[in-house]
Amino acid sequence: MESFDANTTLKMKEFDINNLFNKHLDSFYINLKNIYKKEKGFSKNFDEFHSDVQLALFDMVFNLGATKLVSSFPKFNAAIKIDDFKEAAKQSHRLDISDQRNKYVEKLLQNVIAGVIIGTPIDQIKKAHAQV
Repeated sequence: MESFDANTTLKMKEFDINNLFNKHLDSFYINLKNIYKKEKGFSKNFDEFHSDVQLALFDMVFNLGATKLVSSFPKFNAAIKIDDFKEAAKQSHRLDISDQRNKYVEKLLQNVIAGVIIGTPIDQIKKAHAQV
């Protein structure tokens, strides 16, 4: 915080910062739940997606906003709709952010590819294999 002291007189209490942060998160969550749901043709509701997919979608909505996420990324959303996370990873690239952040989202989506065999989460596969 001290590095900004010379450039601003704005001071916020940590409590207020956390409240503002939580309001933003709640807003993003509501947006994502409204966009990614079965009744709109997605294979599952937002809360049912793998946690890495949820994190990728949070990053996307944080950066783009809900409207732009839907309107400017139709190929990305089409891939998410059918659980094609390999294609979603390719289509997640955004022009106005760092390469590192784009790679982060791409990696989150690729994690799901690596952990899924024919729609089965890897932990279920390992558990089933251990019982054999």
